[in-house]
Amino acid sequence: MKLKLYIITLLALFVASCTREGFPESNNEQGERLVTISATIPSDTKVSYNDGTLKLAWETGDQLMLVGYDDDNVYKGHKVFTYVAGSNDNFTGETVSGATIYKAYYPAAAVKLDENYGAYFDKLWQQTQDGNNSTTHLGDKLCLCDELGHAINQPFTLNSKNNILRLNLTGIPADLGTLQRLIWTVEYETGKTRSTSLDFTNYMHTGSELIAFLTFDPIVTKIAAGGNVKITLIGDKSYEWKTPTPVANGKTYTQGNTRYYASVSQGWYEVAPLMYTIRTNDPQTEHGINQPYAPSTNPANLTIYWGDGTENTFLAQNSALSEMRIASHNYTGTGDYTVTIISDQADTLSKQMPRLTFDQQELLTAVLTPFPNMDAPAFGHTFYKCIQLTTIPADLFRYNVNVTSFNGLFRDCASLTTIPADLFEHNTLAESFQLTFLNCTGITELPAGLFSNNTQAEYFYACFKGCTSLTTIQGGLFGDNTNTTVTSFLECFNGCTALNNLPSGLFGSDQSATNTQATNFRECFNGCTSLTAVPEDLFSRFEGPISFYLTFRNCTALNNLPAGLFSNNTQATDFSSCFTNCSSLTEIPAELFRYNTNANSFQGCFYYCTGITTVPAGLFSNNEQAKFFGSCFRGCTGLTTVPAGLFSNNGQAKSFDYCFRGCTGLTTVPAGLFSNNVLAESFKYCFMECSGLTNLPAELFRFNTNAKSFYGCFWLCTGLTNLPAELFSYNTQATDFTSCFQECTGLTYLPAELFRYNTNANSFQGCFYYCTGITTVPAGLFSNNTQATDFTFCFYSCIGLTTVPAGLFSNNALAESFFGCFSFCSELTTVPDGLFVSNSAATNFERCFYDCKKLVLKKEIFPLPTVTPDFFANRTMNFQFCFQNVGTESQTPGTAPELWLFTGGGAGTTWTITDCFTGATSLTNYNDIPNSWKGL
Repeated sequence: MKLKLYIITLLALFVASCTREGFPESNNEQGERLVTISATIPSDTKVSYNDGTLKLAWETGDQLMLVGYDDDNVYKGHKVFTYVAGSNDNFTGETVSGATIYKAYYPAAAVKLDENYGAYFDKLWQQTQDGNNSTTHLGDKLCLCDELGHAINQPFTLNSKNNILRLNLTGIPADLGTLQRLIWTVEYETGKTRSTSLDFTNYMHTGSELIAFLTFDPIVTKIAAGGNVKITLIGDKSYEWKTPTPVANGKTYTQGNTRYYASVSQGWYEVAPLMYTIRTNDPQTEHGINQPYAPSTNPANLTIYWGDGTENTFLAQNSALSEMRIASHNYTGTGDYTVTIISDQADTLSKQMPRLTFDQQELLTAVLTPFPNMDAPAFGHTFYKCIQLTTIPADLFRYNVNVTSFNGLFRDCASLTTIPADLFEHNTLAESFQLTFLNCTGITELPAGLFSNNTQAEYFYACFKGCTSLTTIQGGLFGDNTNTTVTSFLECFNGCTALNNLPSGLFGSDQSATNTQATNFRECFNGCTSLTAVPEDLFSRFEGPISFYLTFRNCTALNNLPAGLFSNNTQATDFSSCFTNCSSLTEIPAELFRYNTNANSFQGCFYYCTGITTVPAGLFSNNEQAKFFGSCFRGCTGLTTVPAGLFSNNGQAKSFDYCFRGCTGLTTVPAGLFSNNVLAESFKYCFMECSGLTNLPAELFRFNTNAKSFYGCFWLCTGLTNLPAELFSYNTQATDFTSCFQECTGLTYLPAELFRYNTNANSFQGCFYYCTGITTVPAGLFSNNTQATDFTFCFYSCIGLTTVPAGLFSNNALAESFFGCFSFCSELTTVPDGLFVSNSAATNFERCFYDCKKLVLKKEIFPLPTVTPDFFANRTMNFQFCFQNVGTESQTPGTAPELWLFTGGGAGTTWTITDCFTGATSLTNYNDIPNSWKGL
């Protein structure tokens, strides 16, 4: 069909928006049959547009959509018909069951149904021209239809649904550069505009004429009387042309096979665009343009093009933007849309646009142009949780040079895979990059020099934390001789599980530009489970007070350390948990901490480094200020020996809590291990679970005269068979022996003088808990421990214990609790008279002899109530379960102490006596026990 040619200077384009639905499935009832139809346009080789001949023709593979209706115009279904190559306008396909009338549409893939099952062409506004003066893209936008309604055996004559516009544009400034988009806008009512956009590929403007082709629907296109027509070009720089129509009554267009022509030769002025794409996955989806704070004042005239051919939104300069959402739009269809915001303020030194944010905008897929100047001091969380965002421009922030904070900028942008190297090139005042790329799980590589120009940056806290796909970091990421003001790399690469190497010069390699700030590397590489090695110069530029707390924790693949890793960090203070759980590490360099003379903590430093078998003797020789070695080698199950002089120069050390806990391969401990640590106060859990230890040197703690706590010190040292009597002889300040030998199941003997000199000890709670090999307890074991208050669970489950010596607690007048003291001592048969006679402060005997089934109980373990009836006066006693099941397997029946006859224990007692004698039915005086004491 021949196209009519009109030459005009002003045009209007309008693309209808309606409710979009996919086609219902066709009804595949019997009666459908394969047929051939005729659809006429001038015969040629393909459907294409030739601007020279102005002709259309079919192309091999073209398809029609036939929509079928019955005689009452009720929709019955649809079928696709395919062009028969080489035929005379013939298409083949199946009929629609029940349909008598058909309407035909081309191309089939572009056809949608509205809510009334009327057919229309979807997304005509999405057009892309490849290069200058190209018409190839028009093939998919040349929408043809015959909507008169025909029987299937009648020929269809397809007419053009939309028309073509040719633009010849000259006078465009050369610095337009690479053209991304052309927008044609018309004012169809006063103050109301619509636009059609044309994207460009492979066009770099050099000053020559630009020829562009658009398709548009003339049925819905018009220009109001006096209405403006505008052309916008978006490139490296962006320009606009605008003029009112000279047609007195405006302009309307009728549907037809028409190509229009317009030319512009001058009058271009610069504008500032922001262009981005969104993707809607559901119909009727709202997209809003937000500012982070409200209210604000609009700094320029803004026009918002929503990218779906519907009405544009205009925001006037100086208008009040009172809400956080300054504009919104409802998208009736699904797919990709390009939103463009144009500011008429071209001066990049002035504020061109209000500060915008895409915080939690899950529809955002790409930012296509730099942000205009928003005069923003910060862009914190601007793209937070933009989970579909894949693309950002390299110069995104080039016009926002006063920004100081990018905190949380791309946090949780899981689809972002690439970071442009020049992203922050223009932001020389930026101080903070905290959480900037947190959980960007799609990023695989970091470019060199990303922060090279950010010489004022201080904070990189969790900057790349959780970037689980990150494998490669280029050297010089933070600049070479820059970033001397940084104070925090806290958790910077925490959880980057795929990161397998660190480059030399990561934090800079110029040794003449050192950083003397107090810098925090806490958890910097924590959880980098693929990291196998680190460069020796990694921290070489940092000479200020530094924390390496948890720096390499959970780097489970790290298998070696350079000796000079910390050589330049002379002010470093904290190495706590630095290499915790580096389970592949097999060797520690002797000089690793040689120059860290100010280090004060190595707590947990090599915790759970299961591959380490030996420790160099001089590892801590130069760390004379070190105070804390708690958990230092905890869980090092491969460690077999400890050198005698390991802590010889650490005279300031105060704590060895958990130091060797879980070192199951350790078989011996040198006598002088702690000889020079005279200020040490705590050995809590120090050798807990060292199941390979069989004996202890008598002088192990001889010089630790300030030690106060041995809580759990040898808990679960199941290989220990005996204890030296002098083990604690010099620890006169010790107060706490709680669980000290708990579950040392190999112990068979306790020296009587073990606690002789520990006169300040106040707790023996669980001290010999489950020491199943002990058969006897020396009578004077606690004789000198007059300050002791707690014997809870002291001999709990000592199933080998048969007797309790007289006077065991005679000197412990301050003792308050014997809770569970002999519970489950299943072989215990005898207890002495007067066992608790001296314990006038004790209030808690709950479960004291619980389940001691072989015990021959004596009533004389307490004073007799007939002699000392007020023994428990003014005390709130707890005898709950105290003698439950006592004597049920004894050879001789025992006798219950007559607790109910003491003052306070009789009828209506307020003591806790629940089940005190429950099950102890073999007692000689069981019938004399009040029911309330027997749980009855």
